[in-house]
Amino acid sequence: MSVMHWEGKYLYELEYSQVRRISVDYSSKAQLFREESEGLGWWGYDELTSKGKTFLGHDILFDSGATISLEFQSITVRRMRK
Repeated sequence: MSVMHWEGKYLYELEYSQVRRISVDYSSKAQLFREESEGLGWWGYDELTSKGKTFLGHDILFDSGATISLEFQSITVRRMRK
């Protein structure tokens, strides 16, 4: 997953390994792609949780109301100057 820093100074690459579940959820009634932002909207907050002995969960909520949920074993994060 590629994520742009809110100031546009950095690009973050999140690489998930051994993914066993991924879910993207959004309301078709919501205006998902707005003029103010691109894609799913602004990244509101996220939460990293344990999903058993060997898996982690990453839940991301966007200002549009969309969510992304993943279950995986490991993650690598890279930050690059834009």
